[in-house]
Amino acid sequence: MDPAEYLKWLREEVLEKELALNSPHYVGHMATTLPEYMPEMARLVTAANLNLVKAETGKATTFLEREAVAVLHKAIFCREDSFYQSHVQSRTSCLGTLTSGGTTANIQAMWMARNRAFPEAEQKGMFAAMLSSGVSGAVVLASELVHYSIDKAVSLLGLGAESLVKLATEAGGGFRVDVGAMESSLEECRARNQKVLAIVGVAGATETGSVDDLDALAELAARFECHFHVDAAWGGPLAFADRDRLKGLERADSVAVDGHKLLFTPLGLGTLLIREPSCPGRIQKAARYIIREDSFDQGRFTLEGSRPAMAIYLHMNLRCLGRSGLAARVNHGCALASHFAQSLATSPCFELITQPVTNIVLYRYIPVPFRTKGPASFQKEMDEFQVLLQSKQALAGRSFVSRTAVPVASYKRQCLVCLRAVFGNMAITTESLDQMLQEQRALAKQIEQSLWSSGGESEGTREADTPRSPSTVSELEASSWDSDDSRRHGSEVACRLKWHGAQGCSS
Repeated sequence: MDPAEYLKWLREEVLEKELALNSPHYVGHMATTLPEYMPEMARLVTAANLNLVKAETGKATTFLEREAVAVLHKAIFCREDSFYQSHVQSRTSCLGTLTSGGTTANIQAMWMARNRAFPEAEQKGMFAAMLSSGVSGAVVLASELVHYSIDKAVSLLGLGAESLVKLATEAGGGFRVDVGAMESSLEECRARNQKVLAIVGVAGATETGSVDDLDALAELAARFECHFHVDAAWGGPLAFADRDRLKGLERADSVAVDGHKLLFTPLGLGTLLIREPSCPGRIQKAARYIIREDSFDQGRFTLEGSRPAMAIYLHMNLRCLGRSGLAARVNHGCALASHFAQSLATSPCFELITQPVTNIVLYRYIPVPFRTKGPASFQKEMDEFQVLLQSKQALAGRSFVSRTAVPVASYKRQCLVCLRAVFGNMAITTESLDQMLQEQRALAKQIEQSLWSSGGESEGTREADTPRSPSTVSELEASSWDSDDSRRHGSEVACRLKWHGAQGCSS
């Protein structure tokens, strides 16, 4: 096929059917807005086709990567200028590395934690290292909201799923890990002669946007002498805007931050930052033919081998947007989240599940029949209704939110299905959010009319008839987004959202 013909086919038959992630009505996932200059920069980077595994294939960009990493390192760890003068371009120092995303950064951080806890494991393996240490096991402790990449890391280290101890969030409803439960678990591990590889804190949980009490977790890590890693893939860039929300982050041994989230680079860019550039647990591998021990090659310190020159995107945003520009973008999302939460809290149609700590909001629609007795009496039906509403909204194609299920303290830790709004898209406005809620109310009314003979009445109406049984509610799932029929109509949905959406937002 001729390349021009293929490009025409790609535009018309594939790309036109994708969702418009920069529509002002797209509030569903962690899709952030690229600055207007980025497509041209991406064209140059692709044409150069550099490989930052080694300085020989990234002669200038290797040092550009080190510089970009150092800027992020300073934003997170706040070390003095003399520290960076000594380490930024030192061939023996590693302030951090760029990765393909937060998953890889978290996996590499757990590898580092394993090396610190069991120095012999790198050569002899975990089984021999644990026998030599005389411990009965090895564990990682984290919140129940920890990203699933930590599950992957524990599995890859050969520890097994039971070695990742997930602790409940605090009773106050803030979705932060319960520090008291963490301390008790650490004491239990010590009593069982289990070695704690790491405590993992969360700064911007994927589902809720919540931030753990990082200062308290740092204290526990110091007391129990274990690695303290923070997954700040989403929330790390708050360091440019509001450091108070990340108090204690600077005490972490390692931090994961995604560039392709709130640093507004193209997808495929994460970072792993290391507080101490000569950390004994850091990854350091060499090969005679490419990565030599005395070189500037960043590939010595990475889990991945060949890596494209994604560093240019990060470096450009740090230079062209700068601290103030990045802060403005992050603050924009946080302000939208606050506005949205206020709109939900003042409407009898909705229930606000999370007060936003960053720029993610969880909420639920309350059908008319459940408003008098309260949604707590109809949890299964409430869950099913959120699934139906989110699916119907996606199929309508005019706007989009995602959904998740989280344990909610005020509901005795029942796992509730919630609608999830994420504010990283710079095209979103308060007006588009109000329009989206108006549409959700209209779609919910249609569902109510399908389920209850007197449902779908306006706010303030009398209580509707007794809700149908859950099995009857489930009958409507034939039209849900997850059904086979809906998948066949996916391209039509995408086109509708694209049609109703605005053009991409410039910087």
